[in-house]
Formats: sequence, structure tokens, C-alpha cells
Amino acid sequence: MKEKKTKKKILFSASDPRVAKIAEAFAKCGRRGAAAAAYAIAGKYVKLYELAEEKRSDKVRVAYGAGALWAKGTIRMPEARVKILAAHSAARAAYSPVACAAARAVAQAVSTVHTSKHAMGVVCYGLTAIALAKGGDVDCAEIDREVERMLAIIDGYAESEPSPDGWAAFMLTKEEKLARKQKAKESVGKGDLDFSSSDEIYTTLESDAKKHAEPRKKKVKKGDDASDGEAVGQTNDAAQRQSPQDVPKSKDKNAEEQKSDERTNSEEAKSETHDAAQQPATDAPKGKGSAEK
Repeated sequence: MKEKKTKKKILFSASDPRVAKIAEAFAKCGRRGAAAAAYAIAGKYVKLYELAEEKRSDKVRVAYGAGALWAKGTIRMPEARVKILAAHSAARAAYSPVACAAARAVAQAVSTVHTSKHAMGVVCYGLTAIALAKGGDVDCAEIDREVERMLAIIDGYAESEPSPDGWAAFMLTKEEKLARKQKAKESVGKGDLDFSSSDEIYTTLESDAKKHAEPRKKKVKKGDDASDGEAVGQTNDAAQRQSPQDVPKSKDKNAEEQKSDERTNSEEAKSETHDAAQQPATDAPKGKGSAEK
């Protein structure tokens, strides 16, 4: 049976000494450290929401995953914002006060990617969800254990800020952005370009290279009753059946052979004239004077 909706309360605020202690720990973290710590804390509240609400909606889990993609730069803020609002919508629709507070905590954790100020929302809503699960007791032992868990996670990220590798550019400091640009320039200078990248310029270069590497195909005019493929096949078959003597000669080749024949005929004519001039005089026809003798 569905529980009756109750007024959604926040049982913890910044005035609580335990919350103030957690705020001091968050202040020691950088931007990436605060976001990573808030995410590590909120993972528990995704499960708590699904247990309390009997998995009536997957909006909270989807929002939690979208925050990680946003921090990496895989998706942009407008898309992440839609997921965050969906998680808040799931909180409003929740029948269990525990599920409502847990969903709010997760939504605040995703928002820490935008600004670390949302980290305190994770703390206040998260502790509220734990207290409501224990009947609304804000001083129970479970709250103390949750505070210690939060401090341990936050202190770990405060001591060692996560590496800038793999994070979106907006999650870096100015110095880290300059270092990343310099590293990119050095890799380009060494020729370490990756043509498998989805970058448009690399894709264009790769397609052009493949295009020029392929042999050019002869254009075949379309026949009246044959397709392009049939015409190409018939042309290849005809070329294979023809012997070298059957292949028609080109105009240039015919012209060269004609000139060669003319030169041969001219040389033969000259040779005959030369031979006739060297024959003995006796072979010449006798004239009138010779007959009289």
C-alpha cells in the first residue's frame, strides 16, 4: 500500500556543528576534489532511494550517471541540467520521505560539477534521509557513523586532488589548461595525430587519403538495354577474347605506320635508280650510229 505523502523537511542545516565540520573539510578541497567527494558520498543515496521507493523511477540513477559524463566533458550542461531536474521531479513524486530526501541528495551531488557550493546540499539531504530512515532521530548512532563516513571521503580528496587527466576543461585551473594546450601542441609537433579521431578535420583527411589511394574506374556509358555493371562486364569479356591482331590500331599508330611505309618506298625507289645508273653500257639500247657500223 502506498504511503501517504508527508511534508518534505530538511532536518539538518549549516548551524548544526556536525554539518559545519563537514563544510570545513569541503573547503579544503579543490573543485574536482569536492565534486568527486560529493559523488562518492551520494552513491549510497541512489541505493537508499531505490529501496525506499521500490524502484518506481530510474530518474535518480540516470541523473547520477549523467553527472559523471558531464564532469568528463562527454555531455554539456543543458543535457545534464535536464537529468538533474528529472531527479528533483522524482523527489517530489516520491511517497516515502526517505526516498524524497535521498533523491534530493543525489541531484545536489550532480550539481557539484557546476559549483562545489551544492556539496552542502548533499550533506543536509543525505543526513536527513538517514535520520528519517531511523524514525526522524537526528541524534542516532547511524547519523554519527554517516558523518564519519563523509569526513573520511572528503579528507581523502582534500589531501590529494584528482589528476586533471580525463576531466572536462571547465574542471581545470588556468595553469592546468595551459599545460594541456602545451602538451597538445607538442604531440602535434611530433606527428602523433590520431586519424581514428572523430574530429572533423581528421575524418576529412582520412577519407581523402582513401579516395586518392583507390584506382580510378573507367566511365562506361549506359546502354539502352544494359545496366552499368553489365556494360562493364561485357567490355572486359570482349577485351579478353580479342587477340593482339584483332585489336584495332589507334589513329596515332596508323599514322606512324603510314609514314614508315612512305619512307621505305622512297628508299626502295632511290636504290633502284642507283642500281640502274651502275649497269654496263652494253646493256643500253644501240643508237642509229651503231646500226650503221
